[in-house]
Amino acid sequence: MRQKEDSTTIATNNTTGLGTINNLPGAMTMKVDSLPEFPGGELAMNKYLDEHTKYTLEASAKNINGTVYVSFIVKEDGGISNIKLIAGIGNGLDDVVISLVKSMPRWKPGIRKGKPQQFIVFLPVSFYLKS
Repeated sequence: MRQKEDSTTIATNNTTGLGTINNLPGAMTMKVDSLPEFPGGELAMNKYLDEHTKYTLEASAKNINGTVYVSFIVKEDGGISNIKLIAGIGNGLDDVVISLVKSMPRWKPGIRKGKPQQFIVFLPVSFYLKS
């Protein structure tokens, strides 16, 4: 029996080379033409995060440091949907990251077999107060 392909692929940064997608452990690995990309690439995304990520007063007062992990789908048209908190640090910072992802511009969609396809993207956003 042939297994139906999932219409959503998980995008990860990995050491096996660009264009390789790893699904969850035990699942298959597949080649793609290109991964989804923030407009302007990774450096532009880092700049966007730096400029738009704000500490909450509560987190600042408590000197909270750490990383919030979210996942989201980059759709075939580059839009973002299904934002989910994977691991948070609380004190309002989880909501900051979710709002930040919601306000991102459209991404360049991932391409597989010459066609845009939706991909799940995992994004860590770190918070560290400067002493």
